[in-house]
Amino acid sequence: MSLVMNKNWLFIIALLLSSCESLDWVGNSEKKGSLIGDRESLFENNNHHELKDMQTSSEGSYLDSAHNVLTPQYTVSYYNIPRLKRLVDSNVEPHLDQTTLTYFDGKHYYKYNYNTQTYESDIASLSKEPIISFAKAKEKVVTTAGKHINFYHANDLKWTNDLSLPIRNAASISDDHVCLKNIKAGVECFTTANGRKIVSLENNFQEVTIDNKSSPLIVGNNVIIPTNNGYILNYNLDNKEINWTANLSYKFDNPLSGSFANISLTPIISNEKIIVANFSGGIFAVNIHNGEILWHLPIMKPKSIEINGKLGIVLDYDNNINLINLDKGSIIWQKKYRDKMKSINVIKEWIIVTTNDNRVKFLNRFNGNIVGEIKLKIASLFKPVEINNDLYIISENKIAKVSLK
Repeated sequence: MSLVMNKNWLFIIALLLSSCESLDWVGNSEKKGSLIGDRESLFENNNHHELKDMQTSSEGSYLDSAHNVLTPQYTVSYYNIPRLKRLVDSNVEPHLDQTTLTYFDGKHYYKYNYNTQTYESDIASLSKEPIISFAKAKEKVVTTAGKHINFYHANDLKWTNDLSLPIRNAASISDDHVCLKNIKAGVECFTTANGRKIVSLENNFQEVTIDNKSSPLIVGNNVIIPTNNGYILNYNLDNKEINWTANLSYKFDNPLSGSFANISLTPIISNEKIIVANFSGGIFAVNIHNGEILWHLPIMKPKSIEINGKLGIVLDYDNNINLINLDKGSIIWQKKYRDKMKSINVIKEWIIVTTNDNRVKFLNRFNGNIVGEIKLKIASLFKPVEINNDLYIISENKIAKVSLK
């Protein structure tokens, strides 16, 4: 009898424990579900699962317990930059690192430590002609003035060479090569070791007309060259042959012609893909090895593209910002803003936007909502620079440093 009673009690206790576990699971499920539901509502009509798969770890201070992006806490510091005002007229974009601004004021190349307010170097006048283009990669610096190219390494002038024509765009630099585009859309390439010219392509070669706006892009021993009428080509610097061409001159499967098909932005490399845009067809991803078009997104009139891991942030001339999955070629979210946007960056979980009225806006990267803004005392002349999660904005005589806490 007692044995039967004990078995009955054991059965009842087990049943109660099972019920408690079920209740606890349901409670946790509902709690988690509410958080997921909040996230899902933010991505209504968008494939939020794509973004969840690509989220990167963040320092806890930027996200709350529900992974909602917090309003940024920050301080703003201003640094005076003497002689920087003349930079505006030179149309040569400066370069910034954690302590030093490298810039030109017409004919001189300066390295200015804005923390100590001292010049580290003032490389003497490079030419009687104004410097018209400047590119930097690590410790390599290329400048052009008139029909001359100058190559520096670690502040030392290593070589100079002649150009066929003055340069239109900034140079593309790799460890071994420098490539530039001249005012007649020809491409010239040099070795970084000694400045030997290895390629000089006329505007028309092998029945191809080179585009005169966007810059070439060096990838290994190849250079990606945009052409007129919406093509890009991969040219091998060793054997001097075209590896492949990709035709991007279509919009929704309809052929384009003339300037509508031209490449609008210098190509960008991301995970074995070339990301490129034309004026009317949208954004394309091209296989870097064979020129196959992997996907096409109808984002019209793109102004700039920022790559952040597997994500691409696209600002267009209609004041829309698009977050795209670069692997799948899909739009995660798209949002239109009232303020006129000038440039975009990505820091932590924020998309950073500068506007024409001297504001910096912080957008939630997961949905595009504005979570904070700063009114600056200066106007941004160039795209802000991100260094160690701080944002630097350059004006005609100052640098604003936005330190995120």
